[in-house]
Amino acid sequence: GPKTGFTYNWSTNSTDSSIIAGVSGNYSVTVTDTTTANNCSNFGNVSMTVLQVPQVSLGNDTNLCGGKTLLLQATTTGSPVQWSTNQNQAYLSVNSAGTYWSTAVSGSCTSSDTIQIGVKNNPTVNLGNQSSVCGAGNLVLDAGAFGGSYKWQDNDTSRTKTINNSGLYSVIVIDSNGCQGTASLQVSVNSSPTPQLSNKSVCSGVP
Repeated sequence: GPKTGFTYNWSTNSTDSSIIAGVSGNYSVTVTDTTTANNCSNFGNVSMTVLQVPQVSLGNDTNLCGGKTLLLQATTTGSPVQWSTNQNQAYLSVNSAGTYWSTAVSGSCTSSDTIQIGVKNNPTVNLGNQSSVCGAGNLVLDAGAFGGSYKWQDNDTSRTKTINNSGLYSVIVIDSNGCQGTASLQVSVNSSPTPQLSNKSVCSGVP
């Protein structure tokens, strides 16, 4: 700390007893003892190397849908990286739930970050197994209650689909977690038989 009667003159033009070296370079200081008759002084010089602290940011905690992969990037500074999985590349591909952390090192400086990954199941969509129906409008396909969005092969966005014609019916469901499920069903719509009746007169009591 500063001493009474001493003055300081740094190469940065600071007159404080100490300075913060913000960049690499040579720093010098002249210290003068004003309490002596001759104002005795001394000179000091030091070379400082300022290391860059590696920046590690894995992003916010997040959820993955089943079967999806997330690519984590530890740092953009090119510093050596150590992952919680004992891998040491700049990127880590994850597809399972867990807590992942990464530490980057630059000289004696380190930085780390942690991310929590969850995995959500994809919606299981079931349109049933009825492959044929008599007459239009007698079969309604239900894609299920998933709290999200629906898109049928004809771009209909309803949860249910009334079958009027033969064909392949398919639906894509996005649930409340943003995960996707699909299902399809081939349905044949058969015409209902039409009774053939004709008018006829009969005599009552005649066998």
